[in-house]
Amino acid sequence: GHNKIPWNEVTAVIGLSGRATGSICLSMPRRTAFTAVHRMIDERVTEVNALVCDTVGEFANVIAGKAKDTIKEMQLELGLPIVI
Repeated sequence: GHNKIPWNEVTAVIGLSGRATGSICLSMPRRTAFTAVHRMIDERVTEVNALVCDTVGEFANVIAGKAKDTIKEMQLELGLPIVI
């Protein structure tokens, strides 16, 4: 079905708790994740490895942290990113 996530995606998931619960998910094609690693640390990667997972997880952390700061009244706590 159309609801399935393609296998070529790299996704970071961060759990949220506080006055609301849920998750923030950041998903991108493998090629985008590889390009992000290259632009950040000038290293070329061709497979999803620990460096790619760390990079995508850090992007998700930055986005989740900004969201948390924007909606302080929700008193959100962020979990650690899980990259799948």
